[in-house]
Amino acid sequence: MPASRLADVLMETLLAPSPQDDVCLLALGFGAGPRFDRELGAQPEELAPLRDDLRAWLTGNAVVGHDRDALVFACSEAVTNAIEHAYRDVAAGLVWVSATMGSDGVVLRVTDHGHWRPPGQVEDRGRGLLLLDKLMDDIDVDHETGTTVTMRKQVKGS
Repeated sequence: MPASRLADVLMETLLAPSPQDDVCLLALGFGAGPRFDRELGAQPEELAPLRDDLRAWLTGNAVVGHDRDALVFACSEAVTNAIEHAYRDVAAGLVWVSATMGSDGVVLRVTDHGHWRPPGQVEDRGRGLLLLDKLMDDIDVDHETGTTVTMRKQVKGS
């Protein structure tokens, strides 16, 4: 997890509810690695922190401008679909997001273990996959066990 999130989790886990003295914690991260991984609850409030973390990871890997924005939007759209559709009949679920940097660009994968609902079953909806198709160079949807959306985007400089 990113250093800022790690610091929050450690403070919540290790501190007594009312500490007797001042407490300081420093968490430091060095650059962005070639892989991004997140597990999040299928709740709308998880989207903003996910977008922030992915945006920072992409920027740390020199993916900026339109390419970065397209990847962040595509990830957000795929996760939103999982939240709204895959787990519509259950109280809680998890969504996994991974991204890797490679010589051929970024591979972004969003996975849930909910139930697939084909596009167009809800009136005035169902444009998410169309948007992803326009933003990414390649998109693959596997809904054999849950749903995994795999997207690829060639980025400038890669």
